[in-house]
Amino acid sequence: MGLESITLKHANTGNNFGGGCHIHSGGPYDHKKGGHIILFNLKLVVEFPSGSDIIIPSASVTHGNMPIQPGKTCVAFTQFCSGGLFRWVEYGF
Repeated sequence: MGLESITLKHANTGNNFGGGCHIHSGGPYDHKKGGHIILFNLKLVVEFPSGSDIIIPSASVTHGNMPIQPGKTCVAFTQFCSGGLFRWVEYGF
């Protein structure tokens, strides 16, 4: 979290490959002018208004987001599940 949560193009390769990553957006910013989620593999740019939630397979879809307007605030809360936990269970702890 911070005054402006921005990520560059990336994939979270340590996350569970088949699982979803939950992202929540908050803060007073104009979602028409910035803060969009970019799903590079899918060639999609999605408006992401404050208070929105999205679940993406962050290990398999390259993603990032656009900056917001100067003087505005955007915070993000992200939840994920480590792929190592699933492998640990699968192989008998």
